[in-house]
Amino acid sequence: MVEKFIDPMRNVLTTFVKRNPTIGYCQGMNFIVGTLLRHMNEVESFWVFVSIAENILPLDYYSDMLGILVDQKVFEELLKEKYPKLVTHMQNVNYQLDLIAFQWLVTLFFNSLSADAM
Repeated sequence: MVEKFIDPMRNVLTTFVKRNPTIGYCQGMNFIVGTLLRHMNEVESFWVFVSIAENILPLDYYSDMLGILVDQKVFEELLKEKYPKLVTHMQNVNYQLDLIAFQWLVTLFFNSLSADAM
């Protein structure tokens, strides 16, 4: 089943990069586009992804990852405020929150949600 999405995903992402060379391609984009392709055709997936990248996310979200890094810091601060015991425990066991938070943010949580949630 996954194979049927490879060419459409390549087409969407290649066309996106041609349209937005300053943003370029980021590894997490494939999760987003792949999920979109499960629910709509290639053209619709392209335009929804363009809308997300150009209109919803800050321009530097993927181009230099500054947007992702800012969101990651905000997430960490919110976690410290809301769940200080969890953060303390994570620090005590030497767990780096940014290891999972970065992946969540770069894929806009598309890789973390079950198929039933979408």
